[in-house]
Amino acid sequence: MIAYDLDGVLVADLDYAVLLTKYSAEEIAVIRSYMSPIFKPSVPYIIITGRPDFEFDSSYTWLCRYFSESEKPIEFFHFNPDWERAADYKIMVLNTHPMIDIFYESDETQVELIRKKLTTECRIIWWQNFLRNHNIMEI
Repeated sequence: MIAYDLDGVLVADLDYAVLLTKYSAEEIAVIRSYMSPIFKPSVPYIIITGRPDFEFDSSYTWLCRYFSESEKPIEFFHFNPDWERAADYKIMVLNTHPMIDIFYESDETQVELIRKKLTTECRIIWWQNFLRNHNIMEI
């Protein structure tokens, strides 16, 4: 099974910490809910996001707005209690779901953190590096 990070893979990544200096968390959630997807997987997939858990409703609204029923993920892991510890949340999800064979992560630092603490055979792939070496139509 393939899993994808949400921000930076399916939708453009916003620097949450920088945005918090100008907008409230609620305003950021609204901004994110209107961003068009930049990638839609063509095979069954899972989303694992480090977004804060209180953004679940707006993230799910976004998913429903831009993805048809057949395009939606089979699972949507979006229950991170601490946005500053996104990698730890993703590690927990990956370590408790060994059926995930590949996880595409947008943040290079998180890729390294996840690889160090992963206890499954899941391959962690840095999305930007993957795109440099593959045509998006191949995915």
